[in-house]
Amino acid sequence: MKKWYTAITVCFVVPLFFLSIWAFFDKDPVFSESENRRLASKPELGLSKVFSGDFSPIKYITSGQFGKDFEKYYTDTFPFRERIMSASRTVNSLYYITLSNRTTSVEGGIDHNWEGGGQNIFDRSDIVTDTQNTTPPTTPKPTESTSAPETTSETTPEPATTVSTPWVPVTHPEGQVDEPTGEKPVDTGAIIIIDDAAMEHYYGTESNLKAYAEAITRLKNAVPDVNVFAVFCPTAIEFNAPSAYQAGVRSQLRAMNIAYENLGPGVIPVDTWTPLYYHKTEYLYFRTDHHWTQRGAYYAYTSFAKAAGFTPYDIDSYRTGAIPGFVGSMYRYVKDVPQSAALKNNPDTVEYFLPQYNDYLTAVSYSDAKMNGARTIKVIYEDGSKFPTDWKYGIFLGGDHPLVHIQNSQVKNGRKLLVTKESYGNALIPFLVDHFEEVFVIDPRNFNGEGKPSLDLPSFVKEHGVTDIACVNYAFSATTGFMNIFNKMIP
Repeated sequence: MKKWYTAITVCFVVPLFFLSIWAFFDKDPVFSESENRRLASKPELGLSKVFSGDFSPIKYITSGQFGKDFEKYYTDTFPFRERIMSASRTVNSLYYITLSNRTTSVEGGIDHNWEGGGQNIFDRSDIVTDTQNTTPPTTPKPTESTSAPETTSETTPEPATTVSTPWVPVTHPEGQVDEPTGEKPVDTGAIIIIDDAAMEHYYGTESNLKAYAEAITRLKNAVPDVNVFAVFCPTAIEFNAPSAYQAGVRSQLRAMNIAYENLGPGVIPVDTWTPLYYHKTEYLYFRTDHHWTQRGAYYAYTSFAKAAGFTPYDIDSYRTGAIPGFVGSMYRYVKDVPQSAALKNNPDTVEYFLPQYNDYLTAVSYSDAKMNGARTIKVIYEDGSKFPTDWKYGIFLGGDHPLVHIQNSQVKNGRKLLVTKESYGNALIPFLVDHFEEVFVIDPRNFNGEGKPSLDLPSFVKEHGVTDIACVNYAFSATTGFMNIFNKMIP
């Protein structure tokens, strides 16, 4: 038996040893296609960092941070990592339940981990872009080929503040009962596939919804003279699945009502659910991706306009375009399940609506709150051929950036908007830039974490003269760890 144990140990340790050696000399991958994220790079202890004056290698090592960074790097770049993960997904694909001929439940497909920070065009080496310069652009002067909309109320001063009234719960037009069903209200990460559409299985825990309301209320209390809007964004399953997936703890209408009822004085709730419900037969959500389409974001914009005191533009007044061939995140999560073929064979189309003042906008992304690392971006990238099949939603702002600053040279109303968001907000921003002199876009996932720059949101608001804040959160970020990250921005 001792010989057998020795043989087994050798068979395990020797390959692992040689793989470890190989890992130090092979070329490290920089991006994971299967996870759609940038992989960790090897931690550096170079002399250039030491001489920079703000880096102590001894402290870096003794604090344990070097070990954590190296472990993360080694895990991300281990040889054959993608193949091993693919094999793992194949095994995991056995854990699905076919509910009917047209419906499949995939358990544990999504881990709503909000620490990643999203991706942007500068993280994707496979995107050919003309935005690699670091010099912010100048606002183009009007020419015969560029035309702005006719003068609107946006060119005249608007009220400095809007009026907040107590939230009146929205009732379901079909009279559905939104009482809890007795199910354990936890986010299982499950995915429902219905025909050729995949959707996240939602659970709205009351404690998390109250925490969402408390976080936004904290922000309002920190900046009492600024309009603060709560923008809760429902997901596809709320409108595109059987009613059983929209009842009790699964109901996003119930979740929105609970969240808004617990907002503190002064916070302005935005009813996004109602216009989406009444337009639910339209193409409001992607079938292969977890985001809404820009058409879906448009209807949320109309509700925000009402709450913010301005008139939205008619949807038919926009210059539009469409980018075919989008197979997004939901397919990536379920691609090892047989029913996923229906998604791959029926890709989405990314419809876009250019801002009314598109020719008069300047947009710059920054790496931190001090506005370092300036890079020119576009509010919408019209050439979808530059974006991979699984990342065409990235045409909106070029993905997720720590901070984006957009200026509109044609709007003179004294209002400056700051939007806090995850990627759901990207499709909404192009509508909002038509109504404010400046729009700041902040992704909380890129701040106040380990190795990330710090951000004091109230101080930033005061420093830049922000008059309005829109806290845009899709249903899952309002009920998961995202709000913990949000809270770190408010001392």
